Amino acid sequence: MAKLTPDATRTEYGLVINQKIIPWGAVWPKDSGKYKKGQKFKADRRLSGGTGKVAGVTIHNTGDLPNVEEDAEQYTRATWPNANMNDARVHYYVDDINAWQNLEDTEVGWHAGDGSGPGNGTTISIEVIMDGSGSKEDLKAEENGVILAALLLKKYGLTVDQLYTHNHWMGHPDKIVQGARKNCPLYILPHWAEFKAKVAAKLAEISGSAEAPAEPSTEGKTAIMGRAEVTAAQMAAFCLSKNAEPRLPSCTVEELASLFLAEGEAEGVRGDVAFAQSLHETGFFKYGGIVQPGQNNYGGLGALNGNAAGQAASFPDPRSGVRAQIQHLKAYATTEPLMDECIDPRFSLVARGVAEFVEWLGAADNPSGRGWAVPGAGYGGKIVSLLGQIKATEAPEPTPPTPPDDGYPEGTPAWQKEGFEALVERGVINSPEYWKTRFDKTMTAGEILAILGRM
Repeated sequence: MAKLTPDATRTEYGLVINQKIIPWGAVWPKDSGKYKKGQKFKADRRLSGGTGKVAGVTIHNTGDLPNVEEDAEQYTRATWPNANMNDARVHYYVDDINAWQNLEDTEVGWHAGDGSGPGNGTTISIEVIMDGSGSKEDLKAEENGVILAALLLKKYGLTVDQLYTHNHWMGHPDKIVQGARKNCPLYILPHWAEFKAKVAAKLAEISGSAEAPAEPSTEGKTAIMGRAEVTAAQMAAFCLSKNAEPRLPSCTVEELASLFLAEGEAEGVRGDVAFAQSLHETGFFKYGGIVQPGQNNYGGLGALNGNAAGQAASFPDPRSGVRAQIQHLKAYATTEPLMDECIDPRFSLVARGVAEFVEWLGAADNPSGRGWAVPGAGYGGKIVSLLGQIKATEAPEPTPPTPPDDGYPEGTPAWQKEGFEALVERGVINSPEYWKTRFDKTMTAGEILAILGRM
């Protein structure tokens, strides 16, 4: 299933916020319960009686989706354009990875259970996606909810006193109420005071900053997109200097290097970067881990921690394996579309454009906490180091072809050869191999007369 492409993306205090606003004037694309195709899809009204004034932020919980990595994106897509979320209209979904914004901050949502009351009519809603297990994903989703709530309170000049639970708008206290029609945010209510204190601390941190935090430094970083800076000969020579017998059953290392450059050029990805990554992932094509040589998988695609040998993506030929790796790198480096049909089996799992630089491919080194390798501290740096060593490699000079041995003494002029071959063709010389050995020897008068006599 194709992922949504955000209209805009921003990063604030480490939280990636993707914007995909349901358009004003949108209508139901299909019948859905009491709603009929063609009816207005959402309120299309501004908060606080049309003024757009934000009077608070309301916190909700919604359930984590099984076998889904980026829940916020899927909830957003299910809301619009798929129209599968009935009449729920929220401003933000946030999970352990990032946040997705569905409504403009200043427009009315449908989330608080109080109809046209102040919950729906004056507050911004945040759905924190959790399953209540206390897992690291739950903790990260709640942490991201804290950041987003503090950012919105700061943006609209509010205090933590204007932070509400869904329960608040249904007339319940900010805790679990036995027998209530609904308790929300279900997983945060048991420690609401602690959550609220975290938001207050984050709000104080943000408000205490003279200005927004600086963007992560990109100085000296190595872009993934662009033209390769080395040749296939350099790439192959460096590999062979570390492993004279690469385990490549379907091609030579020279052929593989050329494939990386060609496939990289087609997608605008640096093929030399991808090749350096493959050297790191395969141990200079010695393998020995999850991925096996015959899988034509040079980037460890699908080789997850705990998998047995061979439990990773396989490709029918070297070019397909290289293409999939290039496509996966492009997914991380940019939101630009692919030029070729997608054959990367994990392309849709990538948060597009979060790792513009090689140094950010490790999640621990990435400003958004995402990356090819998890936790991956130093992963990108190792690839950059290999790339530098490739650049410093001098490719061997090609060996000139050895001319075929035609039996003539070295240095025999071409005109002499042509004349001799003519005599052989006419039958004057009937033992050419013997006479070739005597080309640089003195002939007797008898030998000359014998040849003339045959003419």
